[in-house]
Amino acid sequence: LRVVYTAMHGVGYPYVCQVTERFGFPHSRLVPVEQQKLPDPEFPTVSFPNPEEKGALDLALALADKEGITMVVANDPDADRFAAAEKNPTTGKWKVFHGDELGIILAHYRLVTLREQNKAPNDKLLFICSVVSSRMLQKMAVTEGCTYEETMTGFKFMSNKSLEMCHTKACTHALAYEEALGYQPSECVSDKDGVSTLAVWLEMTCQLAKQGKTVQGHLDDLRKKYGYFVTNNFYYLNYEPKQCDACFDAFRDGGKYHWQLGSYKIAHIRDVTTGYDSRTSDKVCVFPKTPSAQMLTFYFENGATLTLRTSGTEPKIKWYAELSGSDPVAAQQEIDNVVAAMIEHMLQPEKYGFIKPKTA
Repeated sequence: LRVVYTAMHGVGYPYVCQVTERFGFPHSRLVPVEQQKLPDPEFPTVSFPNPEEKGALDLALALADKEGITMVVANDPDADRFAAAEKNPTTGKWKVFHGDELGIILAHYRLVTLREQNKAPNDKLLFICSVVSSRMLQKMAVTEGCTYEETMTGFKFMSNKSLEMCHTKACTHALAYEEALGYQPSECVSDKDGVSTLAVWLEMTCQLAKQGKTVQGHLDDLRKKYGYFVTNNFYYLNYEPKQCDACFDAFRDGGKYHWQLGSYKIAHIRDVTTGYDSRTSDKVCVFPKTPSAQMLTFYFENGATLTLRTSGTEPKIKWYAELSGSDPVAAQQEIDNVVAAMIEHMLQPEKYGFIKPKTA
């Protein structure tokens, strides 16, 4: 197995070479994108140096096509995030895995390897993800009899939760992740770490290859076992914070809240901004109240969940919507309709001046 790697004009390359060698993956089989191998603060080959952004992996994919390689891996410039893409051997098309797909694939591999190594009883294997990540991890953990925890977004919450659970409950850290390509595969680094994640990914990929399997095929098997969890995650640009606050406050309606968006009825609401949660007996959210940032989660009667939050680093209002079902096509259509209703009846971009990004 040969693999194309891009450091995205960042610092990852020398560390990736060292770690993958220790994992038994020869340096000679790691093919770097030369134009992006060394640090360059100008990031001359990408419009934005984030593996999530459209076009960021173009050079890596082109090199893989040229070399006849079917796997691409990437870090962002500071190497704390990880991305991967695989070429379908039948269609010849590239599949760029999104963050939640990488999360469940890595989580299942950690589950299997920790079991094989007898590291801990099932109920002591700890899996953690953030509130905006897929519930597929929870489904896997519950099905397999493992421990699952959910935290606020950010590894300061997830890594601290891991340290707490390992100290007070004698748990063994299996994986913590959030959908924005952040993964913590062990307790050795109490933060997201794209370098060690890349090494774990290559180890898993080699094992699948020995079995004659692709990562995409393996992901399909996991979905058949744990269910099809479809998502609709995106954002609008917002350069007027007061307009954003007005939008969220209009939905809150002085604490009464709107319990329906279009034809979709809402069963429960969690409002981290105000500290409200309709699911708890005292209606108080278990997460810390964040009055300086907007964050709402809707739990719809049809089983869909949708979280809206403002970004702490970018002028964005982000949403993360998910629904599980036995028919992935029907479920995707349903979650897309839920998001469309949220945009029309809550966000109202024309009214509040939110801007749809050009990449949409």
